[in-house]
Amino acid sequence: MIERRPARDGHGCEYYLTPAGEELGPVVELLGGWGYRWALGHYSEEDRDPETLMWFAHRQINVDRLPDRKVVVRFEFSDDPKGRQFWLILDRPQVDLCLRDEGFDVNLDVQPDLVTFNRVFLGHLDLRDAIRRRLIRVEGEPGLVRDFPDWIGISPFVRFGQPETHPGLHPRGIRWPALRHEPVSGTGAMPGTP
Repeated sequence: MIERRPARDGHGCEYYLTPAGEELGPVVELLGGWGYRWALGHYSEEDRDPETLMWFAHRQINVDRLPDRKVVVRFEFSDDPKGRQFWLILDRPQVDLCLRDEGFDVNLDVQPDLVTFNRVFLGHLDLRDAIRRRLIRVEGEPGLVRDFPDWIGISPFVRFGQPETHPGLHPRGIRWPALRHEPVSGTGAMPGTP
């Protein structure tokens, strides 16, 4: 399913999907959509985990919109009881998330609260609007501050929608015709049974 290879830069290793792993892609995507609709799309106060949120967010950076130089963005969540900070090292095409200060000069400081940034990531709140309303503070070089919202992507599962807004959803989920338990014509047996 997954193949491990030495990293191109000579440090550590990288992981690649095998053809069998790639074939599972649509299944994993549908499971992710299901999770968004029924769990992730309904963020609650007890779901506050900045490390997981930053991991997901760093994987959705719009790399093609980054500047041509390295930019370091420090995140500090105002309501994180542990007071942790996170650093995004944006050096196109590479995006790294650091959990400790690696000593780089910081170009942007971003100060959201967990609920607001999670709402942005889940597509429930526009980042520019959150910044304009001062729900998220972004400080640093003016050009980078202006362009910052273009870099931050949202969950790829937003397109699956929420149960209350998606007309194709049954109250208990998607109706999958192939999974209905209907007898095969003339045998009285269920599909896939002898």
